[in-house]
Amino acid sequence: MKRFLSVLCLAALLCAGGGCQTPPRPPSPVLRGAEGAPTAPVSPAAPVFSVTSDWADVPVGELEDTRLLALINGEHPIPDGGVPFPTVSAYQTVPVAAADIQMHPRALAAADALFARAEAEGFDGFFIASGYRTRDRQTQLYEEADDKAYVQKPGHSEHQTGLAADIAYTGIGQAQFGDTDEGRWLAQNAWQYGFILRYPEDKRDVTGIAFEPWHFRYVGQPHAAYCHDNDLCLEEYLQLLADSGGFDITLERQTYSVFYARPRDDVIRAPGAERCEISSDNTGGYIITVWED
Repeated sequence: MKRFLSVLCLAALLCAGGGCQTPPRPPSPVLRGAEGAPTAPVSPAAPVFSVTSDWADVPVGELEDTRLLALINGEHPIPDGGVPFPTVSAYQTVPVAAADIQMHPRALAAADALFARAEAEGFDGFFIASGYRTRDRQTQLYEEADDKAYVQKPGHSEHQTGLAADIAYTGIGQAQFGDTDEGRWLAQNAWQYGFILRYPEDKRDVTGIAFEPWHFRYVGQPHAAYCHDNDLCLEEYLQLLADSGGFDITLERQTYSVFYARPRDDVIRAPGAERCEISSDNTGGYIITVWED
């Protein structure tokens, strides 16, 4: 299928958001205490990164919230009346099952780079089977599902954000996907492009959803790398951030500091760095990600 966006251009877009690289397995991080002070390193080789940007009080209403780390599950619905997540057509950018499939633009750029890497390694049959869903479509799927272990209620599905994608491979059925070389390749490499396997086989008690080796959620780096390296689902990762305050990590030549904050009087402390992203977690907290070459 003709690709209207080149991998090079999409990689540049990802770099602008700090999530384009193909990093090695990340080292152990330095966890931060509840007030942001580093605790004892997990490993002597763990990097230490101090943010030098000026920090200031910022009203929550003035934050540029990416919402890339928003927790959407059975207990945390998409906020009613909130600003819709941005979506764009995936057709003619990546292989898709239908021409009307849409995705969040960051997730789409990452998927294009991921599929290009797959093709370079001999896996040229990946495609997006499902991306963004309207509430009506999610309602229909939920009502028609015989087994509710594989589908969220309307308003509680990540597919309604465009950040989630069901990824398939030509000629392989969904039931067999996780047991194939193609499915294993995806599970082992998607994190390098900012995706996490959202519903792992051993996390059903945490996620509330049965194992779905085809369902991937875009969260960006370094979050996908940390989840992959420490065998964490999104619920566990966000809880770790809330408990620890954050961590520092270096991926290839990029250094990140991740901080967790809860507003006080609808204000949080945020850095003035240009290379910074802030995402609400949909549970009352905010994750601040700062990176430096």
